[in-house]
Amino acid sequence: MINTVENSLDSIGVHTDGVATSPLADISVTKALPPEAQQMMQLSIENGYKRFITLVAQARKSTPEQIDKIAQGHVWTGQDAKANGLVDSLGDFDDAVAKAAELAKLKEWHIDYYQDEPTFFDMIMDGMSGSVRAMLPQAIQAMLPAPLASAASTVKAEGDKLAAFNDPQNRYAFCLTCANVR
Repeated sequence: MINTVENSLDSIGVHTDGVATSPLADISVTKALPPEAQQMMQLSIENGYKRFITLVAQARKSTPEQIDKIAQGHVWTGQDAKANGLVDSLGDFDDAVAKAAELAKLKEWHIDYYQDEPTFFDMIMDGMSGSVRAMLPQAIQAMLPAPLASAASTVKAEGDKLAAFNDPQNRYAFCLTCANVR
């Protein structure tokens, strides 16, 4: 899902325009996503889903068609996934690491955690006191005209939801009107 704010901007009389050499050259949150980009994203998601159900089918000694019949693109709770034969057992990160070590027949092992090098901005933010850091977004928002501040709040809330996603290939299907998660 790509959030765009063209309708929000339109409601306060802000419009954008430009010239581009191709439909994909000027993708922006201030405009609706071009059909070509929508199609590319859809194909990428469908390919990722097909690859996923194929891998699950191989691991479950089943067929992609049988797995798709169960999964149907839904997000399942752990208990429901187990009840439907999509997983062997439930556990936390440590359980998964222990199982991986067991399957790899490792007698001794350890985990190394790596973090990205902090950027200059990260170092500045780390140097600020907690209260200044907490007040900074509010101070910036207070400088905006009321309609933009409201739009910024909405965009931030949606951005926070998206920030929780962590697929390494950044492939997501997110439905704003779907209330039930299975």
